[in-house]
Amino acid sequence: MRKTLSFIAGMIAGALVGGTITLLLTPASGADLIEEVETRWHDAVEEANAARLRRERELELQFELAKRR
Repeated sequence: MRKTLSFIAGMIAGALVGGTITLLLTPASGADLIEEVETRWHDAVEEANAARLRRERELELQFELAKRR
């Protein structure tokens, strides 16, 4: 379990560092960058919510099947 948590923490730290470096080295204006980041953030949140709902439906179906047995 500790290895998994360490791995996830490393992934998050790497993503933050990579994102920061990308923002600093991108040749676009601040307003364009902010708009792009907000758009990507909203897309990621929507994808995460959709994945959560799909998984929730799968688990509910498995639960119902298990209750019937």
